[in-house]
Amino acid sequence: MTARVLSQQDSRRAGIDGVLFTLQPPGGSPAAAGQQPGSLRVGVDYGDFAGAYGGGYASRLRLVELPACAATTPDKSACRIAKPLATSNNTEKHTLTASSVPLRANGPTVLGAVGDDKSVKGDYKATSLSPSATWDTNLNTGDFTWSYDMPVPEVPGGLKPSVGLSYSSGSIDGRTGNSNNQGSWVGDGFELWPGYIERRYKPCSDDGEKHADGNKPGDLCWSYDNAFISFNGKAGELVPAGKDEWKLQNDDGTKIKRLTSAARGNGDNDNACVCREPQRGGIAALLAGGAQLLARA
Repeated sequence: MTARVLSQQDSRRAGIDGVLFTLQPPGGSPAAAGQQPGSLRVGVDYGDFAGAYGGGYASRLRLVELPACAATTPDKSACRIAKPLATSNNTEKHTLTASSVPLRANGPTVLGAVGDDKSVKGDYKATSLSPSATWDTNLNTGDFTWSYDMPVPEVPGGLKPSVGLSYSSGSIDGRTGNSNNQGSWVGDGFELWPGYIERRYKPCSDDGEKHADGNKPGDLCWSYDNAFISFNGKAGELVPAGKDEWKLQNDDGTKIKRLTSAARGNGDNDNACVCREPQRGGIAALLAGGAQLLARA
């Protein structure tokens, strides 16, 4: 039996991203006398090219058989049709084994070692759409919308928040260089709004600050210890209600606490916890939406 490995150029012409080789019975074999040559056990050592590609390439290797014309006229589509062979892949020894490969009576038997789209570690096939997301298209405007509800852990007291990511292509239509084109914190067209707490500043010129040349600076300066909140349909300035505790200026019973125990390693450790709303009266551990909101102060 004569085995011949074809060049990489021949492999590419045949559509093979791997090794292409042929098996040819000797001239004095039964095939040369017009008899059926039978089957053969074929083994390939792929240790030299096990890392040729990524994505678990070695574990995806298998043996395939191609028409005899793949060795002579691989440009023809009929000569590029590969038929998978039952293959055993030993990834530790880097060997492929096909226990029974039928040999051709006329012409060479053309085989290839190629990567499959799957292995024991997974596959590369297209996955089905997740039913957890919903989408819609407005036929009048062409606006495409998509939304995804994020799973969140259960919390005591029925305070489980509702958190979701949404997208609208219409929200970024018509933007020009003369408008504010800054995307949201989760990307252009996307929205994930858990609310916020912010500090506000005033122009330094209001404090009488001046440059050495007498001109007023355009910078912002610290005014006073303040915070403004917006969440769950509420917004307004926070006013002190005790040590590290705040309430809305238009007090409705909502309690806010300043937390300083989160170590970020940058010296900025302030967080705010909306710990109780009058409608619910519960204590929230982490606040991400609704009555539950963890916002950076």
